[in-house]
Amino acid sequence: MTARHGCIRRIRPPERGYTLLELLVVLVLISILITLAVPTLKNTLSADPLKMSAMKIVGLVKAAREQAVRDQQEYLIEVDFSENLIAVRREGDQLPEAEEQELRERNTVRMPEDVDLLDIWEKNLGRLSEGVPVIRIGRRGYMSETILHLSDGDAVVGMRFAPFLDKVDIVSGRIEPQ
Repeated sequence: MTARHGCIRRIRPPERGYTLLELLVVLVLISILITLAVPTLKNTLSADPLKMSAMKIVGLVKAAREQAVRDQQEYLIEVDFSENLIAVRREGDQLPEAEEQELRERNTVRMPEDVDLLDIWEKNLGRLSEGVPVIRIGRRGYMSETILHLSDGDAVVGMRFAPFLDKVDIVSGRIEPQ
């Protein structure tokens, strides 16, 4: 307290906070760390062809479900074990061959050489590991519960597609139907 002209005035300690400069320095440091970490994380995920194949399949199926709702058309997922690929097509489409080929290439996930489609389980079909089983996606994006397994010789990845939700469980190892 100080006395000045007969008044008593309190001296408060200066209020502490962060300056704009301090905040900018922290933001720059965070952005540098993110810039360094993202490519490393991306390389980690993309280095494993088994996981990348699973992610591509999940993306293809989700896109097909969304397209079915948007078009109000049924779509078919074809799992071709001999060609080691999964393709999506709209049911009943009769397109010219050139358009059909382009559409098929765009809506197909071909497994890398070291990744194999092991089997597929669908409620109505059971477990299949050969031929070309077809899974139907309804106009509302619904499909039967489906389990798909991939393998690279050493490891197995299982994917369970939920019938009504856009939920997909991806796990290391086999998934058994419930």
